[in-house]
Amino acid sequence: MGIVKAVCVSETKGVQKQDVGTALFEVDNGIANDAHRGKWHRQVSLLSFDKIEEFRKRGAEVDFGAFGENLVVEGFDFRNLPVGTMFRCGEVLLEMTQIGKECHSHCQIYHKMGDCIMPREGVFAQVIQGGRISVGDEMIAIPRDPNAPLRAAIVTLSDKGSEGERVDESGPAVKEILEANGYEVVEMLLLPDVQKRIQIELMRLADGRQVNFDHDNRWHRIFPAGLYAGGDARCCDPQCSRHCRGDPCLFFAVHQSGDAEPCWYR
Repeated sequence: MGIVKAVCVSETKGVQKQDVGTALFEVDNGIANDAHRGKWHRQVSLLSFDKIEEFRKRGAEVDFGAFGENLVVEGFDFRNLPVGTMFRCGEVLLEMTQIGKECHSHCQIYHKMGDCIMPREGVFAQVIQGGRISVGDEMIAIPRDPNAPLRAAIVTLSDKGSEGERVDESGPAVKEILEANGYEVVEMLLLPDVQKRIQIELMRLADGRQVNFDHDNRWHRIFPAGLYAGGDARCCDPQCSRHCRGDPCLFFAVHQSGDAEPCWYR
């Protein structure tokens, strides 16, 4: 069980969140009056009070909300909980959707301390049931349903598509097939055929979104085996996923190379 230590919001992006003590959580939208609310998977951010205290002991003078977190909770090591964990706090039900985040431009805390804990310790959630959360409320963690659908991500590789010169029809087609076969598609990406960029995104999907691993080649039961459209000297072949973690994720890449027909591979 955890205890809510702070409820932080900011009405403007780029402005530090402030502890307001209580806030209204809206279904599939986030926190009322918070700049990061919206229909996406990072509606609410959570950070462990214990991790903040450890950081303060290193000499950091940080207030609640300084890391961009919405909820500071004592008693949970959020990073070591699996994606899909539910959090019940009064009427509110949150579902954890992502662990950590990429820090594109280091914050003031990082420049002062040489470190920031939010990118590795913070987690994100969607609001499943709404209500109000206040400082002092109890929070309980509910394990992910073992019978929940497998999570998949779709990556479309297309130079022209990523530049807006071609409409991606293959990605949505794959999504329709996956969902018809009981998968939960947690993310769809349209990327240029650049290996470094692909590796970064695959690692994020595996680590942050915890897309399931395809240990028994389930995808072969859905898509024809061995399909692949080549013809591009820069093409990142299916082994790209192995460069990231040594084991292919359960993601589906749609490769559009030149005028070749799109196809699917791991």
